[in-house]
Amino acid sequence: MTDFSNENILAIDCSGNELKLGLRFGHDRIVKLSLEAGRSHGQLIIEKISDLLKSAEIKVEHLKALVVSTGPGSFTGLRIALAAAKGMATALDIPAVGVSLFEIAAFKLSNAEQAVTVIVPFKRDSVFAGEVKSGKFDNSSIRVVLMKELQEKLSGSEVVSCGFDEEKIPIEVETVLTGGSVSFDTADLLQIGFEKLKKSKVPDIVDLEPLYIQKSQAEINFEQAQTDRN
Repeated sequence: MTDFSNENILAIDCSGNELKLGLRFGHDRIVKLSLEAGRSHGQLIIEKISDLLKSAEIKVEHLKALVVSTGPGSFTGLRIALAAAKGMATALDIPAVGVSLFEIAAFKLSNAEQAVTVIVPFKRDSVFAGEVKSGKFDNSSIRVVLMKELQEKLSGSEVVSCGFDEEKIPIEVETVLTGGSVSFDTADLLQIGFEKLKKSKVPDIVDLEPLYIQKSQAEINFEQAQTDRN
């Protein structure tokens, strides 16, 4: 089992409008970078990773592991982040682990003894909702809830949000929040990823995929085209 305590670990998060990067190095030092990317994650990610490594005087070949956000979030952003992580992990022959927003929420709410419902952005008219408790989350509990049904579906639950732009939280979401919002950055991603990397077996990079609960429109269109062709 590899001890990653003194190793250089890079974290990548493109689940939202921001491109977020973090680098753990020198045992306990962390440098972070965050900028508004919109739809330009693909144009910026390699350049900004290079900038971050230079700021810490770390060469890319000195990286020993990668951590990447698996969402839920922007379909394109997640794909870009995962493609970058997989490409680097393969080229450098190093492990890569994924961390979802629900895992981040569970980590930040680890002292909650009762189940907490976490809502994460999905589409304009809907959100993802899932339960976390005692530092863990139940993947099978995640479902899609329409904005207009939030009050009906989540009334009586302890509810927090994660992954929303705090200045643009929809009123329907604000109405049901009883525990506020969970804020996070790549330092949290690095900590959770570090704990995963310490385990004796890291998942195969082939299994590193975005956390999708529903198919994207692009996937639906592709499958429909394949069906029509046949």
